[in-house]
Amino acid sequence: MGTNVRRKRAVAKQVAEIFVREGKILDPLEWTALKDKPLNVAAIRMHLGSWNRMLARVRTAEPELWALIGTDEGKKHTPVVKANSVNAKKEEPSLIDKIKDKVSSDPKDDPKAALTAAMKAAKKAKDSEEAEKKAAADENN
Repeated sequence: MGTNVRRKRAVAKQVAEIFVREGKILDPLEWTALKDKPLNVAAIRMHLGSWNRMLARVRTAEPELWALIGTDEGKKHTPVVKANSVNAKKEEPSLIDKIKDKVSSDPKDDPKAALTAAMKAAKKAKDSEEAEKKAAADENN
């Protein structure tokens, strides 16, 4: 049990030192954007449960470092992700859109499209043939 407590305390201290260096409390997205971090977000969550629990542990285990960050103890940290932030990923076209751009709509160029078109034409011919037979049968009655 003591090892676990020591590990949690060590993780909290490492995170607090990064917060002090950055001058603010980072949210998980900002943390992952850091180049030189001792732990990734998944490891922090594994040791301390969640991001908010980690913040509570830093606040209680390292009050001197917490005071240097310049936060108010009563505030609960809730990360805000801005749409135009530096860390926001650019929206890339989906794989389907990329494939659609490469695939021609001309059935001559695409064998699958040609097969689909042929099947639709065959079904349409069959349906019209059945409709003619039905109409002829109705006329005979």
